[in-house]
Amino acid sequence: MKKMLLWAAAVLCMIGAGLLVWGARDFFAVRPASAYEDAGVQTFYPRRVEPVARDNTGGTARSRRLHPTKTVWTVVYRTADRRWSWRRDMPSETSAKQAVESGAPETRRVLAVRGEKTRVIAASDETPEVYVSRAREGALYRMEGGAASLLLGAGFLLRRRKK
Repeated sequence: MKKMLLWAAAVLCMIGAGLLVWGARDFFAVRPASAYEDAGVQTFYPRRVEPVARDNTGGTARSRRLHPTKTVWTVVYRTADRRWSWRRDMPSETSAKQAVESGAPETRRVLAVRGEKTRVIAASDETPEVYVSRAREGALYRMEGGAASLLLGAGFLLRRRKK
């Protein structure tokens, strides 16, 4: 029983460290709001369905070994002038085909990084300031959760070590 609790505390520390690194990486990857140029709200139309191979990160170790990649169906959206494109992952091939067949347009705000070819497709109601604050807030939540679980696991390990 004691060994199992020690292993659980060690795993909690590893998860906490991973969350902390992930959150810090995402926090510092977001540029300041002044770096984004608002290209306005654009209307995107679904054009085609594409299968994309992604690494299989779910399931058991055996299933990841037997099936190292999985197919994700994405819908490619483009503006009418073909200046901007955007991709959305869909849960299945049929739902992706239905989205293309319906032709329902999506409105999104395009935020382009000044001096680079990088762009961000955000929700239509987000300004650059709102986008940056939401992105950093999510990264801070991950960092806070990681720090809390790291401290909890380390505290348990140190307490057990003193005994």
